[in-house]
Amino acid sequence: MTRKSSPLTREMTVPDPTRVAKAQRSPFLGPRILFFSGGTALRETSQTLINYTHNSIHMVTPFDSGGSSAVLRRYFKMPSVGDLRNRLMALADRSLYGFPEIFEIVAYRLPKTATPEELRCELIALACGSHPLMTRVPDSMARIIRHHLHIFDNAAGPDFDLRGASVGNLILTAGYLNSGRHLDPIVSIYSKLVQVRGEVRNLLNADLQLMAVLKDGTHLVGQHLMTGKEVPPITQPIEDLFLVDTTKKTAWYFRPSVTRSALPS
Repeated sequence: MTRKSSPLTREMTVPDPTRVAKAQRSPFLGPRILFFSGGTALRETSQTLINYTHNSIHMVTPFDSGGSSAVLRRYFKMPSVGDLRNRLMALADRSLYGFPEIFEIVAYRLPKTATPEELRCELIALACGSHPLMTRVPDSMARIIRHHLHIFDNAAGPDFDLRGASVGNLILTAGYLNSGRHLDPIVSIYSKLVQVRGEVRNLLNADLQLMAVLKDGTHLVGQHLMTGKEVPPITQPIEDLFLVDTTKKTAWYFRPSVTRSALPS
């Protein structure tokens, strides 16, 4: 005799209003969610997410090779920090005392048209606390920012190109250099500074570039060459992706089962 199975069904409402209300009341007890992404991909999502959970974990890729991050990477031979800054600020507690002033200074970019002398003077004014943006930041937070800007100024010297530099990126870079070229310590300091509601980590602490091999055999080294933002969009499909150490001329496939010890010719 064959028994017939009876299907079990259950009606659900998504999202569950009870769970949503509970998460909103106690976001510090919210679910643990793991994200792997660049900096801007989840910016709006992250800004909303902190209303429901403070337990999200964000592994941010450090391969950006355009804009202010590219200048820092070339000069200091370091991972990208721009996407890291972006995610930290997206998860910041906007109700924190002094947050609008902190956000304004961290998001501030030095002008692209100023002379090197003018840019250096503005950086020194920020580090010394006389800059109008810095005078509005609460003292305890201003001291941390100024300390790291002093470190950056000493490390960079007068020949560093400050045009369009993000102050937030300069702070992260200073912390990286001051911690033996490790990002975790400054990310921890930065997270406390703006009360990040979650955990943000760089995917790896290494100066690597993203390389694409196109269908026609063209090799593109640098993420900025693939996004269509700073250069024209690519016209060929991407066949392979690698992580590249350009100083040692080695590469690793994105395919986990395949590795390479040398760049493809």
